[in-house]
Amino acid sequence: GAFMSYCETSGHVFEMTRLLMRKSAAQLGPLYAAHPDLKLSINLFAGHFDDRRIVEDVVSIFEGTQVAFDQLVFEVTERYPLRDIVQARKIIAELHALGCRVALDDTGTGHGGLAYIQQLGIDIVKIDKMFIDAMGSDLGASTIVDVLVELANSLGMGVVAEGVENQEQLERLREKGVTSAQGYVFAPALPAKLFIDLAEGMLSRRRGGPVEATPEDDEDDAEAA
Repeated sequence: GAFMSYCETSGHVFEMTRLLMRKSAAQLGPLYAAHPDLKLSINLFAGHFDDRRIVEDVVSIFEGTQVAFDQLVFEVTERYPLRDIVQARKIIAELHALGCRVALDDTGTGHGGLAYIQQLGIDIVKIDKMFIDAMGSDLGASTIVDVLVELANSLGMGVVAEGVENQEQLERLREKGVTSAQGYVFAPALPAKLFIDLAEGMLSRRRGGPVEATPEDDEDDAEAA
């Protein structure tokens, strides 16, 4: 937590995001080219929506690579409020025009909440881990999950549950109609090669056949799903 706060307030987060995108394109390109249904999620923070630099970065880094624009998902964090909603909406519209999608991270826990869903053209709602943790013991948390799923479905949006750590949570989420999740129940954060091995193994089991391996050695900290 201290690391990310420092990166954001110092401005280092901009170059860190560019580096993560470059490394992701280089390391994950062969896997993503072979499996177009895979998505790569990259977190942005409020400062990324102050000007068009993030759109320029996305185009310059991913154009011509094996990771397609329509495989990219950019996550808007609610940690700090967006300073200019109108400008943010324009930037998101440009990302949409490229084919990218935009997710609202930690939905319901930060500054924007439902207002961001209404105003920004969000494609995916990510249900925060705090609600997932409390589902079994707190009726209120379980109801919030139900409401978010119903809201997303009614608006034609995707839903992802964050911070899923055990099979019981997975089953509860399935019962609520949630079809996408991330968390330690699948794997912790992984270096690129281990992530590629995991993804290829999962894809092979899903499709009932071998998946060609593409070895990678460098580490990658971007979230891929």
